[in-house]
Amino acid sequence: ASSPSISLIGPTCARLLREEGSELAQVIDEENIGWHVLPGMPDELANTILQIYESRDMLSEMGARAATAAVAKYSLKDAIAKYSIAIE
Repeated sequence: ASSPSISLIGPTCARLLREEGSELAQVIDEENIGWHVLPGMPDELANTILQIYESRDMLSEMGARAATAAVAKYSLKDAIAKYSIAIE
């Protein structure tokens, strides 16, 4: 099984996560598989870590969802099929 993720986005990628509906934020939120915290937000990071600690009984469940989503929606085979359809 996979583990839930906390995504700490570096400065280069931070702009993408800030944009409305970024792919990374959507995946994390839609699949309920982790948390995302932008750089320069130490209070938000601390609150997120506390939230993770307080909900640690749900981490195995989140990890299972992450593994299921990775195989079902984000596999290499799935990506190739989507690109193939897009370029046809």
